[in-house]
Amino acid sequence: MKKIFRLIPLVYFIGLGVFWFLENYMGTGTINYIALAVVLVLLIELFYNHKIVGLVTGLLLGLFSTYMLFAVLSDVIKGGSINPNMVKFILFGGGLFGIGLLLAGLLVFYHGKQNFPENKRQTTSV
Repeated sequence: MKKIFRLIPLVYFIGLGVFWFLENYMGTGTINYIALAVVLVLLIELFYNHKIVGLVTGLLLGLFSTYMLFAVLSDVIKGGSINPNMVKFILFGGGLFGIGLLLAGLLVFYHGKQNFPENKRQTTSV
C-alpha cells in the first residue's frame, strides 16, 4: 500500500504533462515537444526509482508549482474585481498548482527519507 502512495505524485504530474500536450495539440494542432520530454522524464523516474533524480525532480516540480501559484495570484491582482469567472479561475488554478506543490513536497519527502543501496550488485574481492 505504501508503494501506491509513493506513485501518486508522479502519476499526478504525468497526467498534467499529458493534459498539457493534449491541450496544445487539440488547440493549435502543434506538437509540444517540451511536454513530451517532461512526460518521458517522469515516466523514466516512475520506473527507474533513483534517489537523487527523484529529489531533483521533486524540487523542480515544486518550484514550477510555486511559480504557477504566483502567476495565478498575479492575474487575480491584475483582474481587479471578483466575479464568478475569477472565482472559478482562483479555485481551478489554486487547486491545481496547490495540489501540485503538496505532491512535489511529498515526492521530495519520500526520496529524501528512502535509503537506496548505491550498488545493488555485491562485489567480492578475492
